[in-house]
Amino acid sequence: MAEDVLVPKELAFSEAEYARRLRLTREHMERVGLRCLLLFDPANTYYLAGQQSVNLWDYQCLVVPVDSDPFLVLWEFELGRFLASSWLNRACSYRTHEDPVAFTARALQEQGLLKDGIGIELRSRYLPVRVYEQLREALPGIALKDGSGIVEAVRVVKSDEEIQVLRESASITSRAMSAALERVCEGALDQEIAAEAIRTLVSNGSEPACIDPIVAVGSRAGLAHSTYNGTRLGRGDPAFIELGACVHRYTAPLMRTAIVGTPSQHLQGLAGTSVGAIDAMVNAIRPGIRACDVARKGHEAISAIESEVVFHYVFGYSVGAGFPPSWLEESNFYLRADNTQELRPGMVFHLPMTLRVFGRYGVGFSETVLVSENGCEVLTQVERRLVIR
Repeated sequence: MAEDVLVPKELAFSEAEYARRLRLTREHMERVGLRCLLLFDPANTYYLAGQQSVNLWDYQCLVVPVDSDPFLVLWEFELGRFLASSWLNRACSYRTHEDPVAFTARALQEQGLLKDGIGIELRSRYLPVRVYEQLREALPGIALKDGSGIVEAVRVVKSDEEIQVLRESASITSRAMSAALERVCEGALDQEIAAEAIRTLVSNGSEPACIDPIVAVGSRAGLAHSTYNGTRLGRGDPAFIELGACVHRYTAPLMRTAIVGTPSQHLQGLAGTSVGAIDAMVNAIRPGIRACDVARKGHEAISAIESEVVFHYVFGYSVGAGFPPSWLEESNFYLRADNTQELRPGMVFHLPMTLRVFGRYGVGFSETVLVSENGCEVLTQVERRLVIR
């Protein structure tokens, strides 16, 4: 059997670190009255079990009982990745032609877990409605509770091991951004800038990214989430670049903007406003300050020009372990006007300050920052200014 084969381990973190995560998750489960938690988000499965695979499409469920060993339900073909990447001792694997939901129900029954107090990640994008309905039918008489956000509440504060990985990610990110900015010149294709960013990321140790480098040039820089498509840089065109290296699935993102030739006074002003907003937030971030108060500092910095631009009003979001299609950590902890929670040491945020004018241009600057014991540490290290080529 595959389980009996000796597969070299490639654990991203120490077993003590995984045990810490599991203990904190169980404490949270007990506080909300859950005896068992079913997880479908690959980032949460990775965080607690270490399981890592490029297969994000086939059914996979991490079962976390509050008082017995967790186990992973996954396709038999994926056992190799489990044996290599997970610190857990056991997986329950279903065969190709088996119903994975029915298989999960049987596994829960065999482990004596078919009791009230089962939580499920209702808000996970990896739990399709069809699968949820099948689970309800397969678990008659069991009232499934919403267990969304439980693991994320633990993940939002990083351990020393996680912070070290994020430092490595930030270092690679910074090198790739510098290389991409060097490639900006009149006549360059946005694809060429992206290619240099990707080459630098991979050659410096990045794993496959959560999001490919975003490169939007000219008027396309004024349209959110545009990226390279073969557009050539002309005189006076801005180049908006956003990228993030991935180390053990942890991303430290970064945005910068360059321009070919002399920028207009308005574009130069937008760049200065974006940089000023980041400066204000970096100076404000410290343990104990409320998220909304950090957002207010950023908002004050852009208030004079906000009627002229398109902005998302998310002044920061938590980053950590992630899988495509996003490096954003689904912790629901945002630096926004509606979040009154206090910042704690070990939290890590991306501060994305993008100011866009539809149909004309846009600028974007950002940093990945750590809430330290004494204030704020900027992890990404590329000079915060408009680059003129």
